[in-house]
Amino acid sequence: MPSAAEKMAGVLNDMNVFRDFVQQAFRGIDLVDGKPAVNMGPFDADGKKTLYGINDDGKIRYDVRDKQPRMGE
Repeated sequence: MPSAAEKMAGVLNDMNVFRDFVQQAFRGIDLVDGKPAVNMGPFDADGKKTLYGINDDGKIRYDVRDKQPRMGE
C-alpha cells in the first residue's frame, strides 16, 4: 500500500499534467446552442472542426462542430 507521501506525489503529478493540458488546449468560452462552452481547440488536422466541452444542466458532454461565436460577441 502506498504511503501518504507517495499518494500525494501521484496527485501532484496528475495536477501538473492536467494544468499543462488545459494551458495548451483552452481557447476560451464560446456559445454552443446558446450555452457557454469551453473551446478546447481544433479537433482535426486542418482546423475546420473545434472540440467543445459543454455543461448541460450539470452533465458534461463533448461536441465537435464548426467554430462557434465567442461568448459576448
